Amino acid sequence: MEALASHLVGTAIDDPATAKAARSGAIRTKAVAKRTTLLLVRLRFHILRSVGSDTRELLAEECCIVGFEGAAEQAAWLAQEQAEALLTATPDANISPEQSREFVGKVVAAASALAPWLDAFAAERAKALLAVHRQLRDESRTKGLKYDVRPQLPADVLGVYILLPAG
Repeated sequence: MEALASHLVGTAIDDPATAKAARSGAIRTKAVAKRTTLLLVRLRFHILRSVGSDTRELLAEECCIVGFEGAAEQAAWLAQEQAEALLTATPDANISPEQSREFVGKVVAAASALAPWLDAFAAERAKALLAVHRQLRDESRTKGLKYDVRPQLPADVLGVYILLPAG
């Protein structure tokens, strides 16, 4: 299963014209009442682990689905659980490839409007990661160990998926 997933994602990135999976697209579905955009986002974090004067830097990554309703310039962001739940949405009507490109193109063109929210989301996830590391440190009763977590910005948007209301 892992090899199949790796192959599908790899071909979607390397050869989108022949890929069986896509990094972007649009569907009409009964799962939404308003135009909804899902973004597959990769977040990277620098974890600084210090013991005394010795500091080591680690890199961590996380992929998340985030989403918003409406146009990117006036995005009404969904709770992450809502966005993830929409991954199961099924197509209920056709949309032409030209329309799909147009909708995705609008989101890509408005990327700068999404950046502040994505940066804040990355900072929020960095705080959560730091809290986990601090909890582990406290539970292990390690003395003199300190952590700091910093998001590497900007976040990488790996996929753009538009869900349009059917009907």
